[in-house]
Parts: sequence; C-alpha cells; structure tokens
Amino acid sequence: MSLQITLTGQLAAEADGNRADATHLPGRQASVVFAYLVAERDRPVPTEELAEAVWGGALPPTWRPALRGVVSKVRDFLGLLGLPPADTLTSSAGCYRLVLPTDTAVDVELAEGEAEQARRALAGGRLEEALAAAERARAIAGRPLLPGHDGAWVQDRRAALHQVLVRTLELLVDIHLAAGQAARAVGPAGDLVAKEPFRDSAYRR
Repeated sequence: MSLQITLTGQLAAEADGNRADATHLPGRQASVVFAYLVAERDRPVPTEELAEAVWGGALPPTWRPALRGVVSKVRDFLGLLGLPPADTLTSSAGCYRLVLPTDTAVDVELAEGEAEQARRALAGGRLEEALAAAERARAIAGRPLLPGHDGAWVQDRRAALHQVLVRTLELLVDIHLAAGQAARAVGPAGDLVAKEPFRDSAYRR
C-alpha cells in the first residue's frame, strides 16, 4: 500500500485512492496527535510524552481518558484510509506505536530529502537536477505546518521546516548564479533576506 501524508497546508492523507483530511480529525488535539505519531512512527511513544506534545506542561487532570478519546479519533482516521486501525496504531505498556506501510511518504520529510538532493546535484554540477529538486523542496517548505495549531512541539517542527526553506532559498540563489542567471537569483535572494533579516549569508547572496 502506498501512503502519502501532507502535514503542511491542510493536513491530509491518501492511500490507494482513499483520502481523508483535517475535517476527519475533529478537535485541535487529534491533528497534533496524528502528526506527532507520524513523526515518531515505528517507535513506542509513552503516553506522557504524547500528552505533553498535545497539552504542554500543564496537563489537565483527566488527560489520560482525554488522550484515549483523541487516539480513538486518529484510529477512525486511519480506517478511512483503508488501514487496519487496531494494527496500525497499537497501545501497549503505557505507549502508543504507529506502524505505517513501508511505502509511506510524508511531505516535510520529502522537503528535507529534496533539499539534500539539490545540494548534492549542485556540488556535482548537475544544475537542472539541482534546480528541480530545490523547487520541489521550496513548494513544500513554503507552506504553513499544521496551521491553526500551537504548542512547543508544533513550534519546534515549524522552526525545523523554516530552516529547510532557508537552505532551499540559498540553494536556489547559488544554482541560478552557477548557471550565469543572476537575474533569476534576485527573487529567492530577496525572499531569503525577508525571512532571515539578520543572516549574513542572506545579504551576501
């Protein structure tokens, strides 16, 4: 089974023609729990760790039953995708574990991979390949991650995605300059300065 998960823009997932989006994950907590478990998939996540990602340090007195209710919504979401909910999201020894198909693609992880591919291609002088990979990375990293949600974990993930975007903009400038197309480097260079106004490398570019 091929599974595609989008955490930027509107949260969504698609598997073999079955599609579900954020409207199928009611409540603020369900989207965060899904995104967290996707990021930590194949690892047993202690319930306290998952609860902290959802509520921060101030856990409500009834957080355990509340978290079970949220996890139930995530299982329903997985069922809409054609995944066996009980086997895909298990609970054991005070931990939750999400096991996804081997052929799973997550957009934020794809952005990191495309940026790295662009870097390697630029280093190898393969400018067309570098440009295509950098543009794909920019398209993903330029979208908001889990819009409408907050909390320390979400902010940390947004900061990481922001760094991917910054690296991608730097690569785009360098690729255009290497190709002798300085005029095309102006746009991403301007975006880079706007996003990182105190970054020396941005002004140099």
